[in-house]
Amino acid sequence: MLVLIELAEQRDLRLLTNLLGPDGAPVATADGLRADMPVRLRFERVADDVWLPQAVVGAGFAAGAHG
Repeated sequence: MLVLIELAEQRDLRLLTNLLGPDGAPVATADGLRADMPVRLRFERVADDVWLPQAVVGAGFAAGAHG
């Protein structure tokens, strides 16, 4: 599922990206999602010099978590 996310650190910056569940699998339906849901942004390497942003919902929000 593609989603448009807004970064908390820069409200005027938005990214169109894939939405992944806590297990890293793509989210297939909008069930349980809401517009203001926090996500963690991670980058997936798809080629030597290409990294794509991926939004992960529901995981890694504990203090000290890294993606």
